[in-house]
Amino acid sequence: MNEMDLDPLLLSRLQFVWVIAWHILLPALTVGLASYIAVLEGVHFVTGRDVYLRASTFWIKIFSVSFGMGVVSGIVMPFQFGTNWSRFSDVTANIISPLLAYEGLTAFFLEAAFLGVKAAVLVIVIEALLKLARRALLRPHAWAIAAAAFAAIFFFAVPFPLIIAAAAALGFLVAQAQPAAKESTAAELAPSVPLIRSLGTICLWLAIWIAPLLMTALLFGRHHVTTDIALFFSKLAVVTFGGAYAVLAYMAQQAVETYGWLKPGEMLDGLGLAETTPGPLILVTEFVGFIAAYRQGGEPKIAFGLLGAAITLWATFAPCFLWIFAGAPYIERLSASPKLAGALGGVTAAVVGVILNLSLWFGLNVLFGRVEAEWHGPLRIWNADIASLNVEALLLALFAAALLLWLRAGIAGTLALTAGAALAWSFV
Repeated sequence: MNEMDLDPLLLSRLQFVWVIAWHILLPALTVGLASYIAVLEGVHFVTGRDVYLRASTFWIKIFSVSFGMGVVSGIVMPFQFGTNWSRFSDVTANIISPLLAYEGLTAFFLEAAFLGVKAAVLVIVIEALLKLARRALLRPHAWAIAAAAFAAIFFFAVPFPLIIAAAAALGFLVAQAQPAAKESTAAELAPSVPLIRSLGTICLWLAIWIAPLLMTALLFGRHHVTTDIALFFSKLAVVTFGGAYAVLAYMAQQAVETYGWLKPGEMLDGLGLAETTPGPLILVTEFVGFIAAYRQGGEPKIAFGLLGAAITLWATFAPCFLWIFAGAPYIERLSASPKLAGALGGVTAAVVGVILNLSLWFGLNVLFGRVEAEWHGPLRIWNADIASLNVEALLLALFAAALLLWLRAGIAGTLALTAGAALAWSFV
């Protein structure tokens, strides 16, 4: 065998060729796509035609993958110069070092743009809150449930599942006190499948859901972070009433305050990242699961991070099939019950309060550099240091509010324009 076949230096240089080839191609592609997407968003804003928005949404996906690969390849490239061509790097340091430093410096512009994204996400959450409130808070008892839910989670850190259970019970009692409405007969709303078949479906999907998570717990032990991830996201899948924003409030509270997997700023970064791409809920859960296992799983960190993300994915998605296949035959009967409708109305009202909590928590951490919680017995008070107010973030949030709530620029347009404004601010 030729000695050069497995020469480490040669293999390392071949790896460098592969990396730099992608790094040349992908940034060029993303620069062009960024301009093209901006044009599509602008044309959609002017004309209002959905075809441009659909095209923009498609190309944003391609842009995200290309941009991510370009960033990853760029991070390792400066180090590979020194390890593969140390003498060349020494001789040409005065030339190539400023160029590499310039590329690294531009990465800080990305961070600046991300501040604009977080400011825009704050307004997006507020818009979702206003839309849900207009639809859900139609009666005095709904306002009372929403206010109680907000006070419970914001001031007393009451767990989200307890708030949902209490709201459902209150809604049920209110509906029971109302004059009885005519209900369809049981025969008219009989399920299309026998009960024994439904029980079989439940057992099957419970096994599909729980078996892999149980095997993971047996392999790593009850106190390993992967087991905590499996239990937490399984519980999250059971109590995910009210949509993504309600669940994000509960997940942020648990991941940051209870488990300590992430810091508040990192959770904000995850929320901002999720809003820039399709599927905000599942992207944030993957982000949290990966970071938690990467930090606390052990070595090799990347392998545990990927395992944590996979467990999160399974624990979040598998239960959905259980609810769909087991509940579908009974949906007409359940939806025709005024008492159940009252319980669900109570849950929806509580979700308004929970999203208000998320909005305030998010706003405090975006606008202020130092935010601390002080406990006075069971009462929790959030204290923000006024001196740490981020004026740039405040102005960007106001700009995003004008775009989204007044000019109706849409989520994608608001994110793009606010990120652009933050990038421009970084040059000032």
